[in-house]
Amino acid sequence: MAIYTNGINIERVYGDADVIKAVSGGEYIIDDTIEGNLRWRKVFTEENFVTVSNYQYKGGVTTFDCINTSETEIAVKIPLMNYDNYHARDIESGNAFRIVNGTDNRVCIMVPPDFEGSIRVTYEFPILWKIAYSISAISVF
Repeated sequence: MAIYTNGINIERVYGDADVIKAVSGGEYIIDDTIEGNLRWRKVFTEENFVTVSNYQYKGGVTTFDCINTSETEIAVKIPLMNYDNYHARDIESGNAFRIVNGTDNRVCIMVPPDFEGSIRVTYEFPILWKIAYSISAISVF
């Protein structure tokens, strides 16, 4: 007869971070996110006036073509967790788009009225992180 023991692991959490322990796709999941909704990597928009095509995520860079035929700013929700430091820009002009928190903490890009073009979304590391990397690299030598 086999004997099974149940082990109890005690974990201590320090600080009040707004992320939970689970990791999905290499990303920490932001608090209040419904994890089951992260399975579908689809682009969502609530309006009939917006067309999104040629969506691509490669090497940490998201690109897609977008047409907004309305006369108002419309939200396009893409399948990225909305962490600080994501930036969306028009590929041709370099103009920035406003990003807000969408459903399930997704990146929600506010596309201006009568926009037609390509959008690039990238994560830009803060300058303080870059300085810290440099100091770490120098201290190794």
